[in-house]
Amino acid sequence: MLTAPVQIAYAVDDVFGADAVAEAIHGAVLGTGGRGLAIVERLSHRWGITPSADGGKSVWAWFDKDSFS
Repeated sequence: MLTAPVQIAYAVDDVFGADAVAEAIHGAVLGTGGRGLAIVERLSHRWGITPSADGGKSVWAWFDKDSFS
């Protein structure tokens, strides 16, 4: 029997603008932010950022179920 792969979608809204993401990901090792995005980038199947109308952003990611096994 064939089964479709299971994926999990996850999104988090943030009040900081999308331009803060690149700085956080590529920032200094001792920086105070961005570590969560590095984990998301490593574990997710795909991820991205959608700017919101209020100047913030929504960070979203798709994970394969097997990423957590």
